[in-house]
Amino acid sequence: MQLAPRHFALAGLVVAAGAYLAMFRYDAYGLEEAGAHALVLNWTIAHHVITPVATYGFPDLRALVLAPLNLHWAGSLPAAKVYLMLLWFGCALLIHAEMRRIFGDEAAQIAAGLLVICPLAVHEIDRIGAGVFLLLALALAPVLWRRMQAAPRLASIWLLFLWLDIALAASVHPAGLGAWAALAWFFRRELRRERKTQLALGGALAFALIAVAARLGWPGLAAWSSPLDALGALVLGPKLIAPSSRAWAGSIPALLLLLLLPWAWRQAKAQPWPAVLLGAWVAGAFHPDPAWSLLSAALVLIFGTPALIALHERIPATGFLARRGGVLAAIFLIATGWMWLDKQYALAARAEIKRGPDRVIAALAEALRKEPEDVLAASAWPARSVIATHRAVLPLPPAADPEVFRKNTQGLAYLAFDPYAHKRLARVLAMLPEWKTVRLLPEGVVLARKP
Repeated sequence: MQLAPRHFALAGLVVAAGAYLAMFRYDAYGLEEAGAHALVLNWTIAHHVITPVATYGFPDLRALVLAPLNLHWAGSLPAAKVYLMLLWFGCALLIHAEMRRIFGDEAAQIAAGLLVICPLAVHEIDRIGAGVFLLLALALAPVLWRRMQAAPRLASIWLLFLWLDIALAASVHPAGLGAWAALAWFFRRELRRERKTQLALGGALAFALIAVAARLGWPGLAAWSSPLDALGALVLGPKLIAPSSRAWAGSIPALLLLLLLPWAWRQAKAQPWPAVLLGAWVAGAFHPDPAWSLLSAALVLIFGTPALIALHERIPATGFLARRGGVLAAIFLIATGWMWLDKQYALAARAEIKRGPDRVIAALAEALRKEPEDVLAASAWPARSVIATHRAVLPLPPAADPEVFRKNTQGLAYLAFDPYAHKRLARVLAMLPEWKTVRLLPEGVVLARKP
């Protein structure tokens, strides 16, 4: 049997899957709150149990993407990460197909191969973060648009899939609304005469706004950081590796993106998919979090690879090093740096390092371990606390008059929150002598009701 290039690609993905499994952390920490919310909701439905997950608010549409896990793997966090890893590999293949159609096979192979080893992708999968869902939706958008346009009828199943795809992107990150705006801008001339385009863009906007309004925005996103600090993750890796400020390192990818903007703009005026990527990136820059960092890494590879190849094509020399020397050097530098960061991420995950709210959640889990099953707690991170404590955890009660607050929290035994982020609640609790401090950490506090 003759081996085709796709067989080597599949073999490479198998090797990459083994590497991903070695890099994941297998404890109950390091998750994104919105991702944990989607998992807890699915597990609650699959096991037919009553939990306070309904009080957490409406989930984003990643809960719908994770729903197939309910068939056999409900309750398994490693299964969710493996499933998300497979979705990411599918996203890389979709990006390869689109790049091959627009930029050619060489650029597609390089960019897709480097995306697979990107440490930011491992980090987003490990935390059930928004980045993989956002990139997957953006990679699916042009495929669904072409299928919708080719359908013989005005309304088709591809139209519904396109609406859900844009709604998924918008529900997990503000960049999704930028993707819709870019589509509307690119097809602005067709909007005047094509009814199918009007229906597609109008329905997509309606679905996206409903998905965002149902959650009152994006409450589960990571905290805002500076764009340079977020871009520094492309050089120094996720904060699990380098928790300090990385703004100085972010200047390198920021300069690359600024240099690529004219090239990207020309491509965005010619093809809808580059327009979608660029619009999503610009809108996501208003909330530069790890998901936006992964989108930035994808943009550097998707636009930078063909731009670098096109630059080498202008060299008059005919030697291989002259025509492809810079491309090979860039591949070597990026692949070596990202694989080294992958190794550091694997070591940090194996050490099960806890940072930020995870330390407060771990302190709450330790306190609840000695209590009966019917003891209730409330947390500022309820979904993550449910997974860590294996108990029903309520969201934080609202701050109120001390006597009203005392009546509203009669059934609660523990509270976990950040007093600097919830100053009104901290002031109310300071006036109630029945609450004592169990653990005081720089990231937050765990309080217990005195017997």
